[in-house]
Amino acid sequence: MAASAIDVGSPVLSGSESRLIAVLHFTFLVGVLQLGFGVFRMGAIVHYVSEPVLTACSSVGIVITVISQLKYLLGINVPSFRYTFQTLRYIAVHLSSTNPWELLIGIPVLVLVCGVAAWKKRPPTGTSWDRFGRRLAIALPLLVVLYTTILAYHMYERHHLPIKTVGRLPTGFQTFPAWDLRQGDLSRYATSGLTVAIVSFLLSYSCQKSYAHKGRYEVGVDQELSALGLSNMVGSCFGGFVAVSSYVRASVNYEAGGRTQMSALVASTLVVVVVQWLSPAFYYVPMSGLAALLCGALVSSFTVQPFFETYRSSPRDFFVLVATSFVMFVVSVDTGIYSGIGLSICNLLLQYSYPDLEELGRLSGAPGQWRAVQRYRQAVTPQNIRVLRLDEALTFVNGDYVTGLLLRAARTMEAEAKGLNGPEASMTHVAKTAPHMTSLTVVCACTHVRGHGNTTCDWMPGCQEMLGSEGVQRESAAWTSPTATTMKEMEPQRVALPNGFRADTLASRCLPFQTKRKDGEGREAKKCCHLFVVLDASGINFMDFSGLRALGKVAKDMRDHGVRLLIAQAKSRLQDMLQTAPTLYHDVGGDKIKLSLEDLVYLLERHEMRLHGPFFASTREDGNKPKKVAAGC
Repeated sequence: MAASAIDVGSPVLSGSESRLIAVLHFTFLVGVLQLGFGVFRMGAIVHYVSEPVLTACSSVGIVITVISQLKYLLGINVPSFRYTFQTLRYIAVHLSSTNPWELLIGIPVLVLVCGVAAWKKRPPTGTSWDRFGRRLAIALPLLVVLYTTILAYHMYERHHLPIKTVGRLPTGFQTFPAWDLRQGDLSRYATSGLTVAIVSFLLSYSCQKSYAHKGRYEVGVDQELSALGLSNMVGSCFGGFVAVSSYVRASVNYEAGGRTQMSALVASTLVVVVVQWLSPAFYYVPMSGLAALLCGALVSSFTVQPFFETYRSSPRDFFVLVATSFVMFVVSVDTGIYSGIGLSICNLLLQYSYPDLEELGRLSGAPGQWRAVQRYRQAVTPQNIRVLRLDEALTFVNGDYVTGLLLRAARTMEAEAKGLNGPEASMTHVAKTAPHMTSLTVVCACTHVRGHGNTTCDWMPGCQEMLGSEGVQRESAAWTSPTATTMKEMEPQRVALPNGFRADTLASRCLPFQTKRKDGEGREAKKCCHLFVVLDASGINFMDFSGLRALGKVAKDMRDHGVRLLIAQAKSRLQDMLQTAPTLYHDVGGDKIKLSLEDLVYLLERHEMRLHGPFFASTREDGNKPKKVAAGC
């Protein structure tokens, strides 16, 4: 990425020295940006990188590194390709050119490292041999390097076999004025430097996160950003390129037993000593042995378990994981990261835009316990009341979808009420399905009394049927007078039902059949709703203005279907938002939105809710008294 950024920013550079200085300037700029991110605590950018993207970075990073080491392990001269799959295809085509002497060195090392790593994962037995073997396994990388170096020396010098070694390394440190940035450098490399700074940190963070999960420790995001920025700034002054956490070094260090920062301090000290004084000693170190050591450490740390866990928990996240891994492998790592972040945000918006609206029911024998009807078969739904729960914020993203679900529920309740025809619409059915009625007004069974006795009434089909089987005398009622408008005219039409029946719930059974009509003075009578949709707002943490408007619109639309929308268990933030719209606040229950779900449903079940009724309070079966609230339809 740094090389491509240099080519884009400075396409006219020629000569190795000029390009080297440009790369060092670019590295220093990346370090400054990362240090600034850490100082100003901008590490929160990792919160926009989901766990599937980090898993894809760590897994694909291991695969890409192993593929890059195959040319040393097999002894094949592979040219430089832009894409990883091109390198893999070239190796597969030229497998016949494999150097058997390189395999002779690399394969035993690979088997040994993988076998020891698998053995170390087994629980310790506590024997002396087990403790000795685990201590010896810590020095395994050093022993492997010594063994392969001696073997390569004999094969290369004594038998003149074609073995590729590290060769001559430069001795000592060289300093470069990487800090000598000019204004032209800043303008050329600003955009690409910002991109490289973010991508390199995300790659480093994914590596750190994977080993932090294994070691059970936390990663300080801002601290890592500052450390990475300082390392790039200092490294550029000594000829270093953009630093990224290496899966190879991390896996070797972890398999060797390194668990604290002291291991990194010891390793960096040894690197300084080797570069300054001991670099000629690495001349005969075989590349195949190093590749086998690195591949063994990486293969032992690779696991496919996160893929299966993601698939079981969330198929959408599994799609993000697979898509990100595919783009990283086929195109490039930085493109894969961008694609993964974009897919994660789209997945979040999709889930946020189409939330679930679960129907709740009361658990039998457990007062106050409401559970989802689909999950709990023993949950019982109240009659003429549908309780729904929303566990997302109500905003412009999902307002139309949520209100559509609420309106669909209202239409379903209206259709169920109007679907009673024939025998089910008769007064016999009303009497049988209203076990608490003691008396009823036959003609105005669908009547709702308002204020001083003014009523509106529509005839319910089947009301003129005889209820002789229930002990009701037909002669006591004028069955053909559906136009009564006063309580005085209704009184002679009252009939008696058998003992044990009450009429306090009759209106809630008949009123769904009402339609808008003119009252006695020629004014349009407002329909009273005795079907209710109660929205459990305990999971709604936020509602914006768009959600408020959508809620007000759906409340009016539901009234046209004879259903009233009420809200229960609203949080303080939601209550404050609803109070900014007084009309909507009154429509959804007013002060009743503070009540618990059990209290509100109890009031709806036990009382006839009138549009402008007085304040009232009632006692629940468990002895608790709900707060005094304003009644109303």
